[in-house]
Amino acid sequence: MTMSLASIDTRSQHLQHAQSTPPTPKPIEKPKPKPKHHEKPKPKPKPEPKPLPKPEPKPEPKPEPKPEPKPEPKPKPEPKPEPTPKPKEESQQESAHKEVRPKQEPKENKKQEESNKTTEGAQANQLAYNQGVSDEFLMKIQMAISAKNKYPRMAMMRGIEGEVLVEFILNTDGTTTDIKISKSSGSDILNHAALNAVKEASRSFPTPKQRVRLRIPIAYTIKE
Repeated sequence: MTMSLASIDTRSQHLQHAQSTPPTPKPIEKPKPKPKHHEKPKPKPKPEPKPLPKPEPKPEPKPEPKPEPKPEPKPKPEPKPEPTPKPKEESQQESAHKEVRPKQEPKENKKQEESNKTTEGAQANQLAYNQGVSDEFLMKIQMAISAKNKYPRMAMMRGIEGEVLVEFILNTDGTTTDIKISKSSGSDILNHAALNAVKEASRSFPTPKQRVRLRIPIAYTIKE
């Protein structure tokens, strides 16, 4: 195939012209406007209804008092005839049992014991304190009490001091009765300790020739 020079030149010119001319730009599309949302109008608040006036309550009619029914009179009971008492027939055995009376010896013994106690109590009240005893006798009793007396620990911790006057009766058989507080120290702890000391020491008391009432002071002093 043979081509002429003129055809080659025209083809090359066409190619150059095509390369030199820029392509036509595409038209730019404008953005579409967004649709506007129409706001709905807010509803107006409804006016609150005014409260209606309450009707005044009508006074209820008071019920008329009903007459109380009168109690019907009860019929009186007819008096019953009293039974006539029958004569009692006592047998020989019953009469024999009634004639036998219980012995009154126990009552007499009780009366005798009570009279002895009253006489002893009267004699004890008539006794004078520390009468008919020597100083040596009283010293032995005080020494026996001191040997058994103990200072209460609670009173010592609290710093309680005082003197207790204890009285009692010392019998001729060596027993001790009627132990009591004649004068308090003002502290129950010391009073209780003094009574216990006399009770425990009573076994060591000397025996008197006659019954005596004694009054012994017991002192509680904290030594530094």
